[in-house]
Amino acid sequence: MSFNLTPDATASSVNNSSSLPLALPTLLTVFLTLQQIVFVIACTGNFFVIYVVLRHMSLKENSNVFVLNLAIADFFTGMSSGVQILYVFHRHLNQNVVSCLLRFQVVGCMTIASHVTVFLLSIDRYIAICQQDLYKQILTKKLSSVIVTLPWLISMSLSLPPFFGWNEWHTAPSCSFSLVYSPEFFWTTSTIVCSLNGLSFVAHFLIFFKIRKFYKRTRPLYQMETEDKKIHKNIRGAKVMLIITIAFTICWTPFMSFSFAFANGYSTDFNLQETSHWLVFLGMLNSVINPVIYAWYKQDFRKACQKTCFRRSIQQ
Repeated sequence: MSFNLTPDATASSVNNSSSLPLALPTLLTVFLTLQQIVFVIACTGNFFVIYVVLRHMSLKENSNVFVLNLAIADFFTGMSSGVQILYVFHRHLNQNVVSCLLRFQVVGCMTIASHVTVFLLSIDRYIAICQQDLYKQILTKKLSSVIVTLPWLISMSLSLPPFFGWNEWHTAPSCSFSLVYSPEFFWTTSTIVCSLNGLSFVAHFLIFFKIRKFYKRTRPLYQMETEDKKIHKNIRGAKVMLIITIAFTICWTPFMSFSFAFANGYSTDFNLQETSHWLVFLGMLNSVINPVIYAWYKQDFRKACQKTCFRRSIQQ
């Protein structure tokens, strides 16, 4: 099935006037419906995660702060999924450079923030497990505060330049992701994101060898020394972070590969443009998956959820 999901193309194919389209093509209707489902589930799930972390979990632990960062990024990614429908029914939004860039840059900013957060989570778990004696010396309170803000600083530094001229708006025939950005922008963001993703797996690979050595020499949990129990707890956390990293990679890597294609001059390819819309949607699904991962695998988060739900049931 061939159909362009961009609002401009949809508008011209459905209705050439400035009024709202009377009927939407079936594929576009399905696509918009799926986007709204992601919007509702992602926003609801991640708002609950934010509430639970702030209310019942210690923000002195770096891993909890990173989970909070991910939940905030996923919440706004879900919001961005929901507002995409406005660009179909209010086509004038596609004719303004700021509103057009906002359509893509909110998702881009949150995705980069998530990538950096996942990378820092991996490094945090690597130090906690492989360099346990140096963990508190390396990750001081001051450094931890800087690290927590780093994902947002990096994502903003990469997301703001297009608003100040680093775009192809004046030569782009329509408000399409593959057309309004320069090849240099695609190269820069894609290279940074893929590099961070690769380094995250390197950290997990090193953690894996440490875990193998630990389980070869360790005794049952009730016989472990205090230090071994700490390592055992950190290993559980590392497993959760690995699952998050794998889910993130599966959801976003296909789209990032298309960004490299756009960087190499394939931005006007009609089939690539169509496919990229569905790949962005696949990436946005990660915002729905993450809260499930926390609830299923993160033990301290499950306990915090139980506290939240138990208190509400008592109040009722």
